Amino acid sequence: MLVELEKHNELSAMTIVLNRPDKLNALSMDMLRELETAVDEVGQSTVGEVRLVMIRSSSERAFSVGADIKDWSGFSPAEAYLASQKGAEIFSKIAALKMPVIAVLDKWVLGGGLELALACDLRIACESAVLGFPEAKLGNAPGWAGVTRLVPLIGVSRAKEMLFTGRQYNAREAERIGLVDYAGTQQEVEEKIAALARDICSNAPIPIMMGKRLINEMAPNVSLFSFVESLGAGFTAGTSDSKAGKKAYFDKTTAQFTGN
Repeated sequence: MLVELEKHNELSAMTIVLNRPDKLNALSMDMLRELETAVDEVGQSTVGEVRLVMIRSSSERAFSVGADIKDWSGFSPAEAYLASQKGAEIFSKIAALKMPVIAVLDKWVLGGGLELALACDLRIACESAVLGFPEAKLGNAPGWAGVTRLVPLIGVSRAKEMLFTGRQYNAREAERIGLVDYAGTQQEVEEKIAALARDICSNAPIPIMMGKRLINEMAPNVSLFSFVESLGAGFTAGTSDSKAGKKAYFDKTTAQFTGN
């Protein structure tokens, strides 16, 4: 199983576990489909049955390094657009779950992995976490509504810097700019998660559900802008720079981009 579900009966909570450690949880289309199945199963629960969802990695080396480059290297622009729309649709399902969703982040949180984290309500990061959007270094653009969710969190200028440079941020920097809600040592993170879980699961679930829905509805129009993001991802997948970026990635060389 590339994605597993764990239930915590004592807290009325569930954990979605990303379980492709040999590939650093690179999100292949098969893995995305398993993630959707897990999210759908959680979504069928009532807020009384499941009061909190956590998304974690089984790997000690990454939360997720993003979309599987091997998948994307073979996509036409139309296929890349459809794959982008599918990922955005699944991540929107996570954002729309009735109960709070916490992403527990460690080590690499890149590209589509960061977009997954941004679809969650809260992001708690171990200090060893490294976050970023490296797409420009590969000749691509984010396509899973990550940019739409990023801008309200860190602001226009910082979002531009992040996308333009492909720069990676450590957990403390990410906390400072609002990309994550809390950063700490492994022990501090586990204590923070336990405290959040106790607080959330002991409160009345219906007001939490209503509060989440209200805040989400106040946010930017994710469905519209994720469509635009997906178009951008599909377009970039057909460029010469995109082909050069992926070839350089596999050859472990530096791509020479020409703007074509």
